Amino acid sequence: MYFLYRDAMGLPLETPRDLLDVYEAINIMSYIMSSMTVIVNGGILLAYCIQKIRKPTYQLTPAGYLVMNLLVADCLCGVVCTYVVQFKMWPENARAMAKYRYICPIRFAGGFLGFIGSHFALLCIVIDRYIAVLKTMQYREWMTSAMSFKMIIGGWIIPVCGAIIIVTKNGWFEGVETCTENTIIPTFLFFVWIPMTVIVLMMIVLIQAKVHFELSRRSKSDSPLAIVLRRVTRKSARVLLQSTTIFIICWGYFDGSLLIYLFVPHKWTKLIYDISFPVALSSFLSNPMLYSYKTKSINEPVRDLLLELQKVLLCKKVDDSSPPSIVSRDSPPNRSPKGPEKRLSLSGQTFVTSLDYNVV
Repeated sequence: MYFLYRDAMGLPLETPRDLLDVYEAINIMSYIMSSMTVIVNGGILLAYCIQKIRKPTYQLTPAGYLVMNLLVADCLCGVVCTYVVQFKMWPENARAMAKYRYICPIRFAGGFLGFIGSHFALLCIVIDRYIAVLKTMQYREWMTSAMSFKMIIGGWIIPVCGAIIIVTKNGWFEGVETCTENTIIPTFLFFVWIPMTVIVLMMIVLIQAKVHFELSRRSKSDSPLAIVLRRVTRKSARVLLQSTTIFIICWGYFDGSLLIYLFVPHKWTKLIYDISFPVALSSFLSNPMLYSYKTKSINEPVRDLLLELQKVLLCKKVDDSSPPSIVSRDSPPNRSPKGPEKRLSLSGQTFVTSLDYNVV
């Protein structure tokens, strides 16, 4: 098993067992992060869809559509990463799937679709927040629902086309030993995937720098308009700077370590690159949670659903813990449809229930 794992990972022959144990621990961490990404993003999507079906009055704002697009893209990344990581955790699968014409390239096609799609989804949100901070007066006129849909569709064109190219035009050949980037998509990786990731990263860096410069300029101005704009755009600017900083740190490290490993293949450069994989996955987990929490059109239905579940669990707990009531035959029946009320307190919140424990 030691030799199979070493060969499937593309490591040199002199790689010690202790280092292989570190690789395996990193792969397990990547698998856990991928699963958490699917659970968290999928849970937010499911909660919103349930509330939307129950109460069609919930409507997404233009920014809400962009955040929902990011949730879908990052949930797709989590699903794809669980498939990508299994090649590293179970080397025999990497060897077995390399025998098939399309199964191996689909691994990289899904990765490009999810990763680059998530990059462009975040870029759309950054542009939206950029307009909200720097063009506050024109924001409602420019950012409509139709514009949000155009941005979403435009952001998925390159990922979809790139995934199709990977499936149809790749370096797979009969008898390939294992499924790796250097054998299946070397040209696409160097000339499309990495440059596209770096371009999106640099665009986000420039937008963040522009917003930071503009906020610094406004903070020095004492004009009434500057004071009003500071108050209005404070929340959007703070969320934008937080999310872009997380993205820049995670993916700057990932892109840099990948380039170093491709040009200087060594056991230690590969270790640095493998560590960057779960770090990059953390941005798929943190950014959707941050934007979903700060976007009212998404967090409101999710919060309402959680409160309703809390009430249901509370009523069930009271029903299980209360003793059965004994009613005398001679006592008059209770004419109230809901019975006498009883007040219950949980975490500082008071709920009013009747004897049949229906929350009022």
